[in-house]
Amino acid sequence: MTHGNDLEVLVQGIYRPSLFYIPNNIFPDLTPEQEKEFNDYRVINAVGVLKANGDTTYANKCSPTVELLSKPTQLENNVYQLQKLRDELSKETFDYLLGEYQKHILTCKYVYDWLLNNTNEAINEVTKEELSLFKLQLDWISSHIDKVQAVFCLDRKQTEETPEELTELPNSVFNNKAYNNILKKENLSKDKPTKVKKSKKANLPSEQDVDAYLLEAVFQVKLK
Repeated sequence: MTHGNDLEVLVQGIYRPSLFYIPNNIFPDLTPEQEKEFNDYRVINAVGVLKANGDTTYANKCSPTVELLSKPTQLENNVYQLQKLRDELSKETFDYLLGEYQKHILTCKYVYDWLLNNTNEAINEVTKEELSLFKLQLDWISSHIDKVQAVFCLDRKQTEETPEELTELPNSVFNNKAYNNILKKENLSKDKPTKVKKSKKANLPSEQDVDAYLLEAVFQVKLK
């Protein structure tokens, strides 16, 4: 395996599993009809779960707590894999890989912090369980950053997130590539998003319908 493939697997281990939602400020100019359609198709106002295998579902269709239970173990495994790679790779190659890994864990922390602190503005309803999990995943990645710093003797300045240190979400994180296009760092502004209007959700579509809607209506990808 090349160090590029090693990094891809490690980055998947940073994000999988996770709780997330699509920030409503990505779509600032929706008409009332479009907003209703986006709500009906759960493009906005829905908490999603990125599973350990890269698939996505909704928090109300699974047990999000159970889905996220493997995250601390996965992050610990990443530290173990990094230690193995330190022994296997040249110093120059490993230093590069570790530097790229740092960017990804800082970006993950930035994303998790944004998701936690914008729940009231970005989606209509968040359960106590979901809110606690948004907080927990932020705590987990923060502890992981501290662990990486300690194990690899990094200067504290190297593990502080600044805009220039953030990187894009790799395409391999979500099996549904539409989510990678949505959860970009430029869409996660530190400015508070406009609070969304409440909308009744009647007959909810299937997850396959939602995936197709995202690709066709939001990203203009023709499926036929």
